[in-house]
Amino acid sequence: MPINILLIPESGPPEGEDRPGIKGVALFIGNPHPVPGRAAQ
Repeated sequence: MPINILLIPESGPPEGEDRPGIKGVALFIGNPHPVPGRAAQ
């Protein structure tokens, strides 16, 4: 599961920040943390 989470943010780090929804979903799938941006990095 961690591989999928890493692939999503790596696909576009600058765009990921603009789209917290995608990062939130990726984080929620593997790590339901209150800080998706920090956990994704």
